[in-house]
Amino acid sequence: MSATGSATTVSDLGNFQTWMQQYSNDKHPHGPPLEDLLSLAIQLCLQSERASDDGGISNITGGSVFLYANLHSRLILSVASSSQNGGNTNDDETNNQCSDQFVTWQGIHQDWFANVFLALPEVKQLMSFGCPMWFLRCAGILVILYGRTNGGLPKGGAPATASLEDLLFLPSPSDGETARQQPTKNATTFISFTGSYTIEQFTSLINSSPELAESSSYLWIDTFCVNQFAWTQRKDDKMKAFKRGFMEELKQQVCNIQATALLLPKWDELAALKQIWVIWEIFSTVEGGAELSLVIHPEEQARFEASVISNREGINALYKALGDTRVQNAQATVQSDRTMILNHVESTVGCAVLNNRVNEVLRGWIQNVLSELVEARDKTNGEGYALFCNEIGVIFNYNGVHDKAMGMHQKALAIQEAVHGKDHPLPATTYHNMGGVLDAKGDYDGAMAMYEQALTIREAILGKNHIDTADTYNNMGSVLNSKGNYDEALVLYQKALEIRESVLGKDHPDVAQSYNNIGNLLDTKGGYDQALVVFKKALEVDETVHGQNHPSTATAYNNIAGVLENMGDCDQALEMYERALTIRESVLGKGHPGTATTYNNIAFVLGNKGDNDRSLAMHEKALAIWERVYGKDHPSTATTYNNIAFVLKGKGDYDQALAMYEKALAIRESMHGENHPDIAVSCNNIAGVMYRKGDFDGALSMFKKALSILEVVFGKGYPYTKGCLQSIEVVEDKIRSGD
Repeated sequence: MSATGSATTVSDLGNFQTWMQQYSNDKHPHGPPLEDLLSLAIQLCLQSERASDDGGISNITGGSVFLYANLHSRLILSVASSSQNGGNTNDDETNNQCSDQFVTWQGIHQDWFANVFLALPEVKQLMSFGCPMWFLRCAGILVILYGRTNGGLPKGGAPATASLEDLLFLPSPSDGETARQQPTKNATTFISFTGSYTIEQFTSLINSSPELAESSSYLWIDTFCVNQFAWTQRKDDKMKAFKRGFMEELKQQVCNIQATALLLPKWDELAALKQIWVIWEIFSTVEGGAELSLVIHPEEQARFEASVISNREGINALYKALGDTRVQNAQATVQSDRTMILNHVESTVGCAVLNNRVNEVLRGWIQNVLSELVEARDKTNGEGYALFCNEIGVIFNYNGVHDKAMGMHQKALAIQEAVHGKDHPLPATTYHNMGGVLDAKGDYDGAMAMYEQALTIREAILGKNHIDTADTYNNMGSVLNSKGNYDEALVLYQKALEIRESVLGKDHPDVAQSYNNIGNLLDTKGGYDQALVVFKKALEVDETVHGQNHPSTATAYNNIAGVLENMGDCDQALEMYERALTIRESVLGKGHPGTATTYNNIAFVLGNKGDNDRSLAMHEKALAIWERVYGKDHPSTATTYNNIAFVLKGKGDYDQALAMYEKALAIRESMHGENHPDIAVSCNNIAGVMYRKGDFDGALSMFKKALSILEVVFGKGYPYTKGCLQSIEVVEDKIRSGD
């Protein structure tokens, strides 16, 4: 590898700073080009030598230059003497040496880093430039610091006894403190995703964390570290195998360190989770049973805490992002890294397993953070504490953490009833919230009991025409709707609508919500004409409030289309779905899950019209979105495989239909386990295709598998269970008759 790139001879710190400032701009956010970095390092270390152009590891008289990659595939350089490395290095020797260097990862003592290294005038200068952490990757600056603290390098290269640790991390002048005299040691914490931060940001984050700043901490920093794995940019087969081994070795070393810290400069900016290296590092941490922490600066923690009250939507968006990390959508600075990691994941654990493990631990982290905020809250301010508990409970419930949500609401209720008594609007709000939790859990009787307590207080204190009373009427209607008590639900929905129109006016989003609730109920009851009238009223409100080009307006068109489809008016339904599609493609984009849902809806209408080819094309569009957004192992992807199979079966292509149904089944079994209704649906579908193909034994086996699940989940009296049993009887008759 020849040393090319920067034409400037860099021989002192001043020139280095000039060189470095070339890259302090948006054009090079991830550091200088490799050629420039190598050229600089070689000039600084061995200005009198020339690199050989042998296509492999560069060899220089007096010392061999080895490349050490950080976790983002950027390269730093170590100089070792030829007496240690034996002059020319072949591939096998390189692999062995690289593996040896990877055995023990050394951490930097936080006290040495903060009080010795960062106190150097050269580093202070870098910090004043606002330099990002990746500047510290450059071997050149480390060699300069070596000269600054240790009297410089001999002209022939590093001292014969110099190890990598000697070169990169140097003891401070003796001051009697053991820690400062031992700047490197086995790491206690691996620090992930530091390359995008300035040195000052990084230092501030580290110092703000009690765990990372304590005297026993040795930090293994991803962009500024010792003994990272050595590789080059070569593409031969040995190097490809070398890189594959790196993935598992990295995973093992992260596990060995036993703690990983991911730095977040701002709580609502999650650029780290879009980086494929970071996702692999988190998975490595979790898989090895190590501890993961997300480090946020105290100022950001205060802003986060304030957002619980003032920006619930922002907290919910964070919660969603932490539970929706997808390795297949992540990026890397070097595209070949992304390809390598995805190939490794798909050939080992699979994207679905990795995503589930990463999302589980990230959601666990935010749950713990929110719970800790409650515990740390000032309890002497009873009303303030109760309000905070209620807000946390609403956030937990919205994000599916129902038991924790109920616990928060119960804390709030105890304080509110102690301070105000039971007949007060604040306890009523908490009863209302608790009803929402029980509704979400499917405990409809319990939910009605909570809502009734809230309603009694609100009617008595606030009056029957108060907007809060309307909210309770609306939610009680939803519970009754879920229970199948449609007539009672309709009465409550209409009460809520009347109050909302009276208090808020006819052009308000809550009024549109009431219309949609009533429309869906009427649609379910088969009152299509009435439902259509109500959905059109919702559309009018949405167009007035949001305009024609808004997701809520698209939803209104979608609801109208659904009723028209149920009425058998496929042409009008298709027109409404296409209007919804135009809005969603324009506002959400062609690759958004909401757009995929509309593709599916259009596909069903086309199928009902007998246009199977266009129906299949629309389902395939939806499938492409689901696979890109969620991956191939996701419930939405499985549903679309199922839909495609249905169309193929209608076309008489039983072999392809069977293959699609089996794909859906495999995903559902991997996601849900053995006894889930969706698995029963898949088994039933597969059995139907097998029956059409004349494979009666196979059909009987799959019908029986579906039946065993349905009996466990729903019982023998459930209509679908009875239908499955009838199908089994039909197949058994076929087998007995020998037809």
